[in-house]
Amino acid sequence: MTPTRCAVLCLLAATLGAQPARSPLSLRVKAQRATVAAGEGIVLDLHVQVRSALRMESVELNRDRTQVVVTSLDNPKAPRRLLTGRDHIRLHGVPALSAIGSEFDVKPGDAWTAQLDLLQYSLPLERGRYRIETAYRYGASEKEAVQGNPIDVTVESAGLEAAQCRWFGDGEPRRHLECLWRVRHGKEAVTLYQSAGARELNAVRHAVRVPGLPSAGRPRQGPVLAHLNDAAGNHFSRYAVWLHGRNICWMAVQPRGAAGSSKCGPHGLQEGALLAEPPLQTKSGGLFAVVTTPGSTSVVQAAAGGNVDYRLLPLGSAGSAVVVWSINETKPSGRLYLSGARLRSVDLETGQQQELGEGGASPRFLVDQWQGNGQVFAISGTESLTVKRIGGGEPRKWAMRAAGQYREAVLTSTAEPPTLVFESPDAWKFLALTAGGGQILSRANSGTYVATVAADSGLYVIAHNPDQGLKAIGPASRAAN
Repeated sequence: MTPTRCAVLCLLAATLGAQPARSPLSLRVKAQRATVAAGEGIVLDLHVQVRSALRMESVELNRDRTQVVVTSLDNPKAPRRLLTGRDHIRLHGVPALSAIGSEFDVKPGDAWTAQLDLLQYSLPLERGRYRIETAYRYGASEKEAVQGNPIDVTVESAGLEAAQCRWFGDGEPRRHLECLWRVRHGKEAVTLYQSAGARELNAVRHAVRVPGLPSAGRPRQGPVLAHLNDAAGNHFSRYAVWLHGRNICWMAVQPRGAAGSSKCGPHGLQEGALLAEPPLQTKSGGLFAVVTTPGSTSVVQAAAGGNVDYRLLPLGSAGSAVVVWSINETKPSGRLYLSGARLRSVDLETGQQQELGEGGASPRFLVDQWQGNGQVFAISGTESLTVKRIGGGEPRKWAMRAAGQYREAVLTSTAEPPTLVFESPDAWKFLALTAGGGQILSRANSGTYVATVAADSGLYVIAHNPDQGLKAIGPASRAAN
């Protein structure tokens, strides 16, 4: 038996049963949800009651005082998983000398409830039944520990209905990959908001339910996460944005779920209007968005308090529409790109249009931006594809034949043309425009395709597996269960 395994098992063995009278604190545990969807975070409420004065650390997360044991109830032969703050350090790439949790003094009678999110310690648990045991060592020896009551949790399969992911920057444009995804969990439709770091996309930081968000509507009606032209760390919450009839609505979401109720206001166009990609969450807490119909475009500005104003432009598009937002956020400004028989761009402040050439068959856009800088590409065709850079650099054109069902284009670097993603019966294929070759990721047991994202370590497919939730499949996925 390894020293680490012995230490944890001995600690748990020493603290099982009734708490000794001399214990300076008690620990009661309750699962916020006894049944969760696959991929959803498991959150435990830890209720701490202090009996004697002592100095302690945050019970929900610290370097090695809190220990969590996860046991499969479906497979008695499966080894018990022993988790501490050191697993948190390894999983989430925390610098080894960083402080984990906090220290503080407590006195008799103090009581509080803390939340332990198992995703801080482990990858999401797959479908099955589990027993979770939690212990906290308040002293120097293994005997100076308190054991919480065991909790049983069931992880159930859930089918994907819709998903959308977006990169957020922090010093670099691609530091946090955050997603809204909706599953059918039993008879209930559940929307989850999750976040992961670029270092390891499968090391999910949180995956929480967000009640109040609507079911996925038509494509480009939302809900989607709004873009930020700012460091993500400067903002505690993100905006989920959607269209509802003649209104545009948004809700702040954060690592524990919804941060308040939704807000709505008129966008000035008829029902069936479409949301240009992306809406923008402003640094001051407001919202900018562009909404289009075949004949009109609405430029929407919402204040942090919820008041909504809009300005109509006498042009529109029934197809793709994307915006490159200006870094100046005193009012909605930037450039709107509209698809159609002719590609056009529009200055959002002046309404001045620019013709960008023929749109081709089934034109769609790729936009990549952060802090006011961006590139826009137009992709058209079915069997033979044409890719044109129409914004953010010198105009350029590429052509290639399709290698299966076209899924999307993804920009791996601002200095390179986009990579095209195709899906065939046996694989996802990534084809570089410059080489005509491609990188293939096996599709075996990978689930439903959601998106392709580019991290520093390479291209990843984000796919949904009913028994696992969202998974990143790529060349440098390092974390393992």
